[in-house]
Amino acid sequence: MLNGKCFAGPCRLGGSTHAGRILLRLARPILHLLSPETVIEIGVADGASLARVRPPTLAIGVDPKPTVFFPLTAETHIFPETSDAFFARRGPDSLLAGAGRWV
Repeated sequence: MLNGKCFAGPCRLGGSTHAGRILLRLARPILHLLSPETVIEIGVADGASLARVRPPTLAIGVDPKPTVFFPLTAETHIFPETSDAFFARRGPDSLLAGAGRWV
């Protein structure tokens, strides 16, 4: 997702667009394969893709109006602000200091 939109168009609740469903189906195997320590999602929306993050991965979500409907199992921190405001205050370097692999 990029700024609340799927790469191929807008995502809907639970990834109801075709592109959204494809991305959601790919999220879990990709996360399992890469085993990132941290995942940052810009545009959390309903939380469908963040719900695919599993422990011990840390999930960070940024969305000015998050409406998470899905249960989140990994340690998750959601920042209700724009990505510009988030990165202006908490640059990725300081946020991810010491982190290993992340997506």
